[in-house]
Amino acid sequence: GKITQKWATEALNKSNVSVTVRGVKDYRTAKKMGAKIERLLKGAKVTQRTLKNGVAILDVKVDGGADVFAEKIDEAKFGRATAEVLEVAPGKVIMQLN
Repeated sequence: GKITQKWATEALNKSNVSVTVRGVKDYRTAKKMGAKIERLLKGAKVTQRTLKNGVAILDVKVDGGADVFAEKIDEAKFGRATAEVLEVAPGKVIMQLN
């Protein structure tokens, strides 16, 4: 059907996901996180937008979009912190480092 066709095409294309990360202590943590995301998600490209008051905003280009990103990142370790995905929407993920 039409829907599965669209879904399949979307999964193949890289899509932009705006990722908000709470609990980022400092710039170094944010940089390391970007590198780790690129390792966890083959072919992903992370661009850091802003880091302010412990909240980092990243643009992530990823195969499969927000769902795939959230699935792979939830409960991943970033240094001593563990990522927790709080919200997933098309093109958007909100997560926290605990």
